[in-house]
Amino acid sequence: THMATAPKYQLTYFNARGLAEPIRLILIYNKQKFEDKRIKQEEWPELKAKTETGMLPTLTIDGTKTLTESAAIARFLARKYNLLGNSDDEYYQSERVVALVSDLRTALLKAFSVPDSEKEAALKEFVENKGVQLLKIFKAWLGEKKFFAGSTVTLADFLFFTTSDYLLKIEPLWSQFPELQQYRERFITVSPEIENWIKTRPVTEF
Repeated sequence: THMATAPKYQLTYFNARGLAEPIRLILIYNKQKFEDKRIKQEEWPELKAKTETGMLPTLTIDGTKTLTESAAIARFLARKYNLLGNSDDEYYQSERVVALVSDLRTALLKAFSVPDSEKEAALKEFVENKGVQLLKIFKAWLGEKKFFAGSTVTLADFLFFTTSDYLLKIEPLWSQFPELQQYRERFITVSPEIENWIKTRPVTEF
């Protein structure tokens, strides 16, 4: 039996971590080579007209099939590479985190997207309310486990880790959760490929 050739992946996004980073991390963790195509703002209007939804990221496979919608792409890859848990219970433990990360992202975006003059107040409000509330739940769901669904990584970990990049910037919140800080370090060292990517990836604000 001959080995099926590895799929050829091209991921298209802006020069940012954003919605593409969980997808990059899943590909890297699974040792899949991919073209990390980062487009400039001025290239976007022309490309936008050619995309199915007018949104990025997109993932093109073997130059023929293009996937869209970041959450769907991440889930598609997680299913393909067995990152949805090894049992119904692990699947649930991963999925509840996936859902809560979505709430956390929404609250973070809201706090970060106010005018500069209101940013301090918005961040303070986020920390004291939604921030603490949500991170307490993540902490409880992690419990004594190595990762969110047990001893191996699932989709949940790729999504929470990526979002924790933004939490690092909010010291008054992140400093309250040493368990999540330690968890973040565990994720970084989950594989040499991930560790190397985190060290060498392009430095971007978002």
